[in-house]
Amino acid sequence: MIINRYFRKTKEWLTSNALEITVCVMFIVLMILFFASRIFIIIQSGQAGVYYRLFNGGTVTDYYFGEGIHVIPPWNKVYIYDVRLQEESRLLTVLTKDGLTVEAEVSFRYSPNVHTLGILHKFIGPDYAKKVVTPEVEADSRNIISSYDLEQLYDTDRRVIQQMISDSVLTDINNQVILDTLLREEGRDKTYILFQDIFIKNISLPKKVAEGIEDKIVAEQELLTYTYILETERREAERKRIEAVGIDSFQSISRISILKWRGLEVTRALGESPNTKLVIMGTDESLPIILNGEVTENDTNK
Repeated sequence: MIINRYFRKTKEWLTSNALEITVCVMFIVLMILFFASRIFIIIQSGQAGVYYRLFNGGTVTDYYFGEGIHVIPPWNKVYIYDVRLQEESRLLTVLTKDGLTVEAEVSFRYSPNVHTLGILHKFIGPDYAKKVVTPEVEADSRNIISSYDLEQLYDTDRRVIQQMISDSVLTDINNQVILDTLLREEGRDKTYILFQDIFIKNISLPKKVAEGIEDKIVAEQELLTYTYILETERREAERKRIEAVGIDSFQSISRISILKWRGLEVTRALGESPNTKLVIMGTDESLPIILNGEVTENDTNK
């Protein structure tokens, strides 16, 4: 009986206030639709959100919004960060230890630490790469590369230089005084940017310097060629000198002229040739007369 009376009164109230109720419902629906983008927050894959409360302390630093859909009051806000591994490249002009200007192309990879994302957002902001990462990479790269001369840059294993730059950058970007103090007080991870590594893609010289070095290398190669030729000639001269000393010793010991000895050798070679028919060499009686490739006693006695 009481329940029937309650439903009857409710129905009468709804009937008498149908217009007002309809307007209110439509207003609420319209408000939800209008502020839907601020009420329903979707965090995509590879992203994280920093929550900002307008009336309750501002930026929340002790937790973050993970992937998925989140519902918040329309007066609050979520700042979305890409927490995937990111890569950037820079072309740096560096003065080497020996005063030469080189151009170094470096590529570096980094990502924000989601566990300290709120602090990163509160004290540095969404453009943290432009404010912190890139300047530190450029400064540390210049400092380390400039400690080498040109020859060392080309001779030293690039992985050694890359590791030195990477260690220096990682230390510097996470050593901001205000963040370091805050994280230490809260007993949290002191790393707010995860710096992965750096690569030196290329080290090149300005055109004029490169041409000068190339000319120097060509000149050095030509000098080595001339040195080799001179050394060859020197050794050939030494060989001829030794040969002359030998010939002189031979003539002194044998009492035979080298020319006569050469003549005998030629005569013998001609005499042994199957094509030799008649050979008469000189007028010296000591030289044999060869007929048909044979030396006879009669001819010799004559």
